[in-house]
Amino acid sequence: MVIDIRKDLEQSAKTLPLLDPAARRAVTAAQLLFQELNEKIANTSASELISTRISVSNAKKLILLIKSYLGAKP
Repeated sequence: MVIDIRKDLEQSAKTLPLLDPAARRAVTAAQLLFQELNEKIANTSASELISTRISVSNAKKLILLIKSYLGAKP
């Protein structure tokens, strides 16, 4: 599942230049957030995934938002 999500995120990143610049930052921020979440899931054991909520910290979300605003690419 993690591999499929990575592939989906890679494909969707290719379409970012096609978006209106105003929307591009928000979509980039969402893309970066989902990439971070997917990596956390990939690095968590299956037994822990069943019993633990995996999330991205608010501080990391803020960093990702700033990166997208400054033009970072996924």
